[in-house]
Amino acid sequence: MQSRTAEVAEIDAGVLLGLVDALRNAGHDPVEIARNAGISFDSCETLRRSLPLPHFIRILQTAGVQSRRGDLLWRCGRHCAAHHFEQQFPLARDAVRLGDALKLIELSLKLLQTDSLFRLQVRDGLATFEYQVLDPATWPRSRDVEFTFGFLEGVVRRFYAGHSTTLDKA
Repeated sequence: MQSRTAEVAEIDAGVLLGLVDALRNAGHDPVEIARNAGISFDSCETLRRSLPLPHFIRILQTAGVQSRRGDLLWRCGRHCAAHHFEQQFPLARDAVRLGDALKLIELSLKLLQTDSLFRLQVRDGLATFEYQVLDPATWPRSRDVEFTFGFLEGVVRRFYAGHSTTLDKA
């Protein structure tokens, strides 16, 4: 299957900064992880610009493999939602309702990752978020999916902070 675009998707500096912060918060060295993924990572210069999506994915995969915690990337995604939501998804920062924020995140993700499918559906008060990788050249993506869905859980938690919900038991 050919990529739908000639360009390689890029992860912007805001998302990269969030991941670096989340990895450090979890006790991991993001520069060492990137190096182990075969990516030259000058933390000062790289954090000021975007990173090709395949490099970002390799960093996530390497972090997941090296971690002793199976939920590292999920937790990193939640951390990013708690601490970097406004920088990562400026379109959604002023959303008052969770549904509006998720719709704007869906739109942003569609623009960011053109070789992926993102679909938000709401039926009878239940929201489902579908994420499908369409470009086989960007595999494996398991840790990317964990990070993304951890982020989405973190967004839900942001909107329901202080409310007693079943999320508190997760």
